[in-house]
Amino acid sequence: MARFKKDFDWEQIARDNQEAEEIIYVSKSEIKRDAKDYRKIAAQLAELNINKILPLGFDASVINAIEQAKVMKNMEAKRRQVNFLAKQLRKYDLEELTLLLKETNPTGQIAAGSEVQIDKQIRVTIDRLQQPQFQQRALDTLERQDPSFDRAKVLELLAQTEPGQDPLNTELWNYFFEFFRNRLKK
Repeated sequence: MARFKKDFDWEQIARDNQEAEEIIYVSKSEIKRDAKDYRKIAAQLAELNINKILPLGFDASVINAIEQAKVMKNMEAKRRQVNFLAKQLRKYDLEELTLLLKETNPTGQIAAGSEVQIDKQIRVTIDRLQQPQFQQRALDTLERQDPSFDRAKVLELLAQTEPGQDPLNTELWNYFFEFFRNRLKK
């Protein structure tokens, strides 16, 4: 027997269509980009000192995965452990994790004495100093790292630079170039 228009529950069909429209589809590429970002964060956490990680408020399974990644010597095993750690970190928001990592390491790291590495470190430091939520912590860290750090001069030079301007060849850039160069010589 054929169904007529009056036999359908049109209100229910409208509700079903509305629910179907609210579904947000995420592309495979976006999922892969997020997974790659989580792996980068996991690798950075595996390199950090455990005393910097504990105050961040991760649960026991994440802390345990980080500790295991630190112990591993075999590169393949460490890669698998970092991937596992990244999987554990998926329950946390990606942007919040990125901000937490910036807070724990406000000045970046000097891995080598090359000028490219110093330039990268200067860019990261100036970027953090221009962000109000990281400025105080970055200044405190720089003071702890080197007693010759001139906080007042940096604040004065920072006020002279415009936030959107490329910091290259500014007085602030020159100050940090000398500062990091002298730190490497020590």
